[in-house]
Amino acid sequence: MKPYIKHHLGAFFRNREGNGSVEFVILLPAFILLLSLVTDVALIFHGQARTLRILQDANRGFSIGWLTTEAETTDYIQAALANISPGAIVTTSVDAGVIKSSATIPASDLDALGFLTALADASFTVRSEHVVEY
Repeated sequence: MKPYIKHHLGAFFRNREGNGSVEFVILLPAFILLLSLVTDVALIFHGQARTLRILQDANRGFSIGWLTTEAETTDYIQAALANISPGAIVTTSVDAGVIKSSATIPASDLDALGFLTALADASFTVRSEHVVEY
């Protein structure tokens, strides 16, 4: 081997300036997985909060007479939840002057990235109650 090539190969293997880059590339998939899990959990909580807001708005509308029947309130909730969870199960009832609405949503509808496979068969139930005002 020529001394010129031998000198440059030796210098290449002695150079330690790229160690941080190699470690970063090794750890990058773990960081991406962690970020994806955190994102999925945050989106599930956000979906629950949006669902609660829809239930509260519908109960308030029924309470002041904007929505007139339990069926109309259920249909309103179902239509508002169509973007969040097309498979949501919604119930609305009036008991002793209290409007009670609930929505059961499959967790898979709220899980955007699909990394939380433990929640694939789970569902979340969100409930809201409001006193009738009319």
